[in-house]
Amino acid sequence: MVQVYVIESLSDGTRYTGMALNATARLADHNNGKNRFTKGHRPWKILYTEQCKDWSEGRVREKYLKTSGGKKWLQKRLLHGGDMGSCLLDAVRQGIPYGLPRVLNVISQSLVN
Repeated sequence: MVQVYVIESLSDGTRYTGMALNATARLADHNNGKNRFTKGHRPWKILYTEQCKDWSEGRVREKYLKTSGGKKWLQKRLLHGGDMGSCLLDAVRQGIPYGLPRVLNVISQSLVN
């Protein structure tokens, strides 16, 4: 399993999107200055993580989250504090790349509740 993650700088609010096998360990790398871009914006906190089955799926999600649409989706997701149903319905309507089985499972769970 691969994790796609978004971290946020505690010093200036800059966001960085990446993927790793372990987002928590990768956060430590960012906070220790092992990445050229994130080094100048330390310290960082994890804002969002998502599990993907492999690197290919993770790369698709990472690339999407770096687009303006992906940033808007993430902001909506963070504002709703865990209510993924409406965010995922919007994602499906917009044709956003997301693992269809996960989308259907979350949507069906939100409709049951």
